[in-house]
Amino acid sequence: MSESDRKPTPDQRAQAKKIVENVDIPYRAFPIADGKFTVFVYNHGQAFGIYSQVGPIDKEKLRAPLDDAITNLLHYNLQTESDGSEMIDGKPMRLYVSNNPKQQFIFYGQPGATAETFQNYLAVVVKYFIARKRQNEHHE
Repeated sequence: MSESDRKPTPDQRAQAKKIVENVDIPYRAFPIADGKFTVFVYNHGQAFGIYSQVGPIDKEKLRAPLDDAITNLLHYNLQTESDGSEMIDGKPMRLYVSNNPKQQFIFYGQPGATAETFQNYLAVVVKYFIARKRQNEHHE
C-alpha cells in the first residue's frame, strides 16, 4: 500500500471534519515524554486517553505511559483487580483499543463504551491538534 493509497479522499476529509466539528466533549490535554505522547482527560475524569505522536506502537508500550500519567501526573488511583479489570478512583474502567496490532490512540472508559465513543474521543484528539497547529501558526 503506497502513501497515496492511505491518504483520505475529499469525501472522507469532509466527513471527518463534520465529526470533529460536532464533538463537544470537555477535556484537558497534557503533553508528556518530551512531547512523544499526549494524555487526555475527558469529561472531568470519566475517561482517560493517550495519543502517540511518534506513530503507531505496541499497545503495552502505549499503555505504560498512560497508566503512569494517570497515577503520577494526574494523581488518580488506578488499580488492576484480580479479574484483570481496572478501577480508577473506585470507578470501573475498561481499556479500549482498536483491532490493529499497533496503536496510536487508546483510552480507559466506562464499561460498555461504543465504537462511536472511541470515534468521539479520537475526534477530540484531532480537534486539539488542529487548535495547537493554528495557535503555533499565529505565534510565528
